[in-house]
Amino acid sequence: MRNIKLRRTLQKGSLMIEALALLGLISMVTPVMYKKAAERTTELQDINLATQMRTLNGALDEYVRNNISTLKANPDTTEETGLEVPSAEVLSFLPEGFNIDGMKYFDKDKMKFKVKQKIVNVGGVDHSTFTTAVIAPSLNPVNRTRAAKIASMIGVNGGIYDTKAAAGGNNIIGTQGAWGAKLSDWHTL
Repeated sequence: MRNIKLRRTLQKGSLMIEALALLGLISMVTPVMYKKAAERTTELQDINLATQMRTLNGALDEYVRNNISTLKANPDTTEETGLEVPSAEVLSFLPEGFNIDGMKYFDKDKMKFKVKQKIVNVGGVDHSTFTTAVIAPSLNPVNRTRAAKIASMIGVNGGIYDTKAAAGGNNIIGTQGAWGAKLSDWHTL
């Protein structure tokens, strides 16, 4: 009988050790799980931001296609200055159901839509090409690495505004350095 009581006491002690080991394991895994969840949330925000930028860029491109004759005749679209298109005109080309007020990442009041025209004479005939830019300041500071990642999700049109003196300062740098422009060339400062 005494042997049975001793065995039960030892079993209870081992159960307590197993419970403590499980609690220790949970306490080690929980911070990792929270970190992974936060990273996934940030990744989803970046995907959402890139999608919104592609949509805004598509609306500006559609605006240019529908107003090409007016833009060609407008002297303000010249390569030196560029034309700032009123936001309301561009936003009318957004897809049905796109909620501009649902954009949480950009300062909608400071967002600019710019169009530049370059005229090239080929064989005595003038040909116009248009370059467009959606300049949308972020509401929250984004580090350069994250901004570059978002720009790559936007695609070849994506770029980041770089204020670092090492990069020449006040430059827009395209995805993976594929293109570049001075922000002052777009007369947005």
